[in-house]
Amino acid sequence: MYLVHALRLLITMTRTLHKIYMFIDGQQEGSRIQKFIRQGEMNSLLKTCHTGLQEAFDVFKIESGDIVTNIRELLQHAPKKHQEVLSLIESLSDATGSDRASSINLAFSSAGTSCDTAGTEMDLAAVIGPHLGMKRGKGLTRAVVQHFASSPQSLLILDNFESLWEPIETRRDIEDFLSLLTDVEQLALVVGTLFVLSAFLKAFQITMRGAERPAKVQWSRPFLPPLRPLAQEAARKTFVDVADDFHDSILSRWEKEGTSIISDGLDRRSNLDLSISHSLSSPRMTALPDAQELLNLLSTLPDGLSDVELLRSKLLPGDLFGCKAALLRTSLAYNDDRKRIKVLVPIREYMQKFHPPSAHITSPLLKYFEQLLQADEIHFGTVSNSMTIPRIISNYANIQSMLRIGLHRNNPELVNLIYQTLIFNSFSIRNGRGRITVMEKIPDLLHKARDRTLEVSYITSILNAWAQHPIINPEALISKAMENLRDFENPDIKCAFHFAVSKYYQAHDDIPAAEKFHGMALSLAISTGNAKIQAQLLTGLATMKMNRGEYPAALRDVYSSQTLAKISGNFFVEAHALLIEGATWNSLGNYKNCVSLYKQAQNLLALCGMSGSQMDLWVRSDLAEAHRLKSEYVEAQYIRSQILDACGIQDQYLRAWTLMCIATIGAAIDVPEHDLRMNIELAKSTFRDFDCSEIYCDIILADLELREGNLGLAKSYLQKCLYPSLGNVAEYTAWCLERLGNGNSWRTTDWDSSWTTVFLVHSLKLKRRLGIHKALQYLGDVFLSHGDEHTACTLLIVALDGFTQMDVHRSRGECMLQLGDIAKGHENWQNAVDLWRTARPLFERSSQAKQIAQIDQRIANIGQDVPQSGTSACGGQSSKVHLCLDDERDVFHQSV
Repeated sequence: MYLVHALRLLITMTRTLHKIYMFIDGQQEGSRIQKFIRQGEMNSLLKTCHTGLQEAFDVFKIESGDIVTNIRELLQHAPKKHQEVLSLIESLSDATGSDRASSINLAFSSAGTSCDTAGTEMDLAAVIGPHLGMKRGKGLTRAVVQHFASSPQSLLILDNFESLWEPIETRRDIEDFLSLLTDVEQLALVVGTLFVLSAFLKAFQITMRGAERPAKVQWSRPFLPPLRPLAQEAARKTFVDVADDFHDSILSRWEKEGTSIISDGLDRRSNLDLSISHSLSSPRMTALPDAQELLNLLSTLPDGLSDVELLRSKLLPGDLFGCKAALLRTSLAYNDDRKRIKVLVPIREYMQKFHPPSAHITSPLLKYFEQLLQADEIHFGTVSNSMTIPRIISNYANIQSMLRIGLHRNNPELVNLIYQTLIFNSFSIRNGRGRITVMEKIPDLLHKARDRTLEVSYITSILNAWAQHPIINPEALISKAMENLRDFENPDIKCAFHFAVSKYYQAHDDIPAAEKFHGMALSLAISTGNAKIQAQLLTGLATMKMNRGEYPAALRDVYSSQTLAKISGNFFVEAHALLIEGATWNSLGNYKNCVSLYKQAQNLLALCGMSGSQMDLWVRSDLAEAHRLKSEYVEAQYIRSQILDACGIQDQYLRAWTLMCIATIGAAIDVPEHDLRMNIELAKSTFRDFDCSEIYCDIILADLELREGNLGLAKSYLQKCLYPSLGNVAEYTAWCLERLGNGNSWRTTDWDSSWTTVFLVHSLKLKRRLGIHKALQYLGDVFLSHGDEHTACTLLIVALDGFTQMDVHRSRGECMLQLGDIAKGHENWQNAVDLWRTARPLFERSSQAKQIAQIDQRIANIGQDVPQSGTSACGGQSSKVHLCLDDERDVFHQSV
């Protein structure tokens, strides 16, 4: 009651303010004579306004005190009221319609009735009347209205109101009756939502299917929005809350039985199938027979359709948007946030079971999807394709569903559909969505198709997807394709097959076979004059040369690839070439250049609509590696985590590779051993499934064993990895030699210093700058252990210069820490402290907590008494020694 009283006061206040506005507005217009004539009227109006304002001021001043009192009372009674509401909700949740109405009687004088049996407004009044104690007879409509106008707090519930309201011939009379009810003072009408508020003396609820509202009712604005489906995560949590964690059996039954699992009852309240059937037979649906045809199709399209797609696919010859409106009005379909018309899962399941779409409506949509896939295949990697990719992704699940429906033995378009499936699979892999599940249907259909060209294309697609799905018997597939290739001459298909075989063998470390098939593919591409394929093959050739450590040759090939990619206008191929160029410079230690190239590659991928694609993830992977090599572990870890989230479960190989890279970073920043071993084992398991080499995993395990002090095990891992990688994968060879050549990681009895020399020779041969300067750093440690401080200082300073140019933070800090220790040994305290203090932020940048603590301890041990001058770290005066070292450094650089 208080809320109603407050509303009345606000209305009075509003009227007073309106009068003030009229007074001020009246003073702005007219001549002086007119104002003089209306002076009395204006004075009276001003007096009325003054009185109204004073009354409002007095009332609100009094009411403000009452509000505080009322709040205290509300707080006291809130727990009890809350419990009553919970009890009501509990009683409502599982009850039938009549039981729900009875439950509400606990709090209200209520009448609840179903409109199923009513056909006119008089029938409705006749159904309501007995609940109000009235007898059937004439004039019952007016009597019902008068009853609610004079009764105390009441609630009227009209369930399934659409049964009564939908027929056009009775709609007008029904709306007139609703209008009479809503004309009752303070009567609230809410459609489809239970609205109970004690401030309203009367409450009136109708529940009905659909999004339309009866006319002749003054609805509140804005309209209450229709209920939206829950988001996937919210729906899952709700399901778990209701069904607890033991829901696997329920989901299994749903997959087998569909909507019949919740259709055991005999009426619409307890039988979902019956309820959906009732909606399908509503007048709004029967008036447009094509509406059900559209619903049949939408039930197979999880992604729904946009208005543009409805038009372009030319699904129905009739009133397409009228059919759409009918589905929305009956709530058989809904518009999602992107304005795509969709169907809820229960309705989809029901329609697929009882009303599957016919071929005459699926064929136009399949044709539309085929046009999209063909456009992507032709314009892949170009700017014009940037608009096609989002359209395909918006229909990703739709296309799979349509292909699954069409891929059966009796389809006369079977061969064409298999080709479209292969094209869509390539699209899915390129765009980071993995192998499509419908590919599993193709092997059984190839025998029916009896097309050798198609079989070779299928095997090519399988080989290209080796990183997404393990291949059971690759050699048998390759042999089968080679047999088929003898029977026809199609250089493009032959080239694509040989290229796919080459990539497969390269990934599985069979380098001679990879080079053989790659050469065959390149010859075919040159013979056809296809610049795009030639560019891709040259990039592949550059990759193999880079892996062998032939960096100048790799750069020549990759530059040729970029030229051909620009000629063909293909940004994707050019981005791939930039990626390999960046990886080559990464190996050579030019990190600034490679990071710039990765950024260029990402920009090109964005231009052709492939940001977030599989290629984009590999570019980010190499960017993370550049950060790791510079010992920027935080940045590297962040990028790797992003890749891990993006690749999901679709790309198991990339996921395993990323886990290994995360373990590599973790070994450098003291991540707990258990976490590292878990990531390594997950990666090794995946590599075994894909029949790939586990060398990288074993190298990281060697790193971990070194860190944990298990030197014998670490040495066996490194020697096991070193010999297979010699001459095949220069990166793995360098990794093993770097760890074997670092004397600080080994005890004297377990280590041979000749490994450091081998590491230096290998790095010099391949011109790997980071390896060269790390080898010099380790040699400095060797000379220092033999007491030759002068040579040690020379080597450490030369290494420090190189690390500074490459911006490798951790290695710079290590050199400065070592030089500071040498200076301290010669009591050159100031030089030592300066070097340590300079090294500290470098260790902070590279997340080396242990070294930071060591520096702090060293400085604390020296104390405050630091001499301002002293001998140099190498025995002579500081200035003379630095001049000497500068000369030796120059000579060394010239020799290198």
